[in-house]
Amino acid sequence: MIHQKRRTETEKKIVDAMREQLAENGFRQIGINAIARRANVSKELIYRYFGSIEAVLERLMREQDFWPSLGLLNKISDEGNEHTPVANMVVRQGQYLREDCVLREIRNWELVDKNEVTAKLAEERESASLQFLKDRNIDPEGEKTPQIALLLAGMLYLTMRSNTADSFMGISLNSEKGWGRINDAVRRSAKQLFDDGNSEGKD
Repeated sequence: MIHQKRRTETEKKIVDAMREQLAENGFRQIGINAIARRANVSKELIYRYFGSIEAVLERLMREQDFWPSLGLLNKISDEGNEHTPVANMVVRQGQYLREDCVLREIRNWELVDKNEVTAKLAEERESASLQFLKDRNIDPEGEKTPQIALLLAGMLYLTMRSNTADSFMGISLNSEKGWGRINDAVRRSAKQLFDDGNSEGKD
């Protein structure tokens, strides 16, 4: 029992070290030596407890639910007009990223490196996103889906860009006013998408 408690505490130290390393230095500085130093444990102990540095990252992602689960996505309000849940989903994703620097680093990591953990994370996120659409009677093969994808991709890019730039096309990326303008544009675009789609027929 004492040994198990000690192991649990040590594993937490290692996972916390991974979180701190990502927050302070970014994914490019992730490595077994850096995590071992920060957690004040040996590399051998990390391998013994986790098997690999990727497994530490996976534990971190599971504990913090770095992609909002389908259950959380389903909590997004469907009240209002037909376009409201899509607009809310895009806006919420931007908020999640802006509020969590570790999440931003992991999303950056996915863009430049494909490994077992980031691939699994992307697959789960893709599945959750498609289910979100289906639950709202939006055909993943229909015309609305690519336009929703562009809205979400634009939000993700602008959020990532805010790490290194203060503005984009004159819009502030480090102020509530700037993000308010972006969020308003998302809502207008989503409304236009559904208004146009309904005038031409359902997906």
